[in-house]
Amino acid sequence: MDFRRYFILPVRVTKKGQIISIDQPLPSHITRCLGILATVKDFLDTGHEIQHVGEFSLMINSAEVHLVHFVVGYSNLPIKKDNDFLPVQEQINPGTRISGFYLDAGTAMDDKGTFLPYTVNIYLNCKAIK
Repeated sequence: MDFRRYFILPVRVTKKGQIISIDQPLPSHITRCLGILATVKDFLDTGHEIQHVGEFSLMINSAEVHLVHFVVGYSNLPIKKDNDFLPVQEQINPGTRISGFYLDAGTAMDDKGTFLPYTVNIYLNCKAIK
């Protein structure tokens, strides 16, 4: 029997222009990735929206499948946040790792030009077996 499982990859950005490597095993009961969503978890006191706070690239199945290369934006207004998953529909081999990177665009700054550290959560909407 299949059921839905969300796998969350937290990415902590602490400095402007930081590149963060992603390399994590996926649980063996996850069989398929249905979609991907990335959101900034923290409140950034920027006084404005940021269309490009950073970008990420992800691969699965021993880097045979490049799932996505996607831009992450930020809005401090909940009504403007896009919480729709980007459809993917990829089979996942047992015991696979998810790998890739997150690149900060250097745009998360307050009105004085000080960089604001933040966390991006990358959500994988998956199918899993019991």
